[in-house]
Amino acid sequence: MQRVQGIWFMKRVLPFILLEIGVLAFALYTIASRVWVSRVVENLSFAMHGGIIGKVWHFASYAFMHTEFFVQIAILGIMVAAVLFAGHFFTAIRQAVFIAPMRNFSRTKTL
Repeated sequence: MQRVQGIWFMKRVLPFILLEIGVLAFALYTIASRVWVSRVVENLSFAMHGGIIGKVWHFASYAFMHTEFFVQIAILGIMVAAVLFAGHFFTAIRQAVFIAPMRNFSRTKTL
């Protein structure tokens, strides 16, 4: 029974997960090649010096608004892919845990 559920899970979820991982990898590569990440982290540490979350939000929004358009698209792509990935993952887990055990996979007829 678990083998059938595993095959069902792979057929149902694996294509979406692979596509989303590909989008994430491409977006992360784009950001890494166009943004000096160590400089952003250094500037973020200065923004966090006060310990106020509002400062961090201001820094993040300012940094996002002043990047290249292609990097902004890549960041939005990462956000969308992460949300879709989480949605597909939790839907598949919910179906595998709650719905699949209720199904009758036997081939015998019941009267």
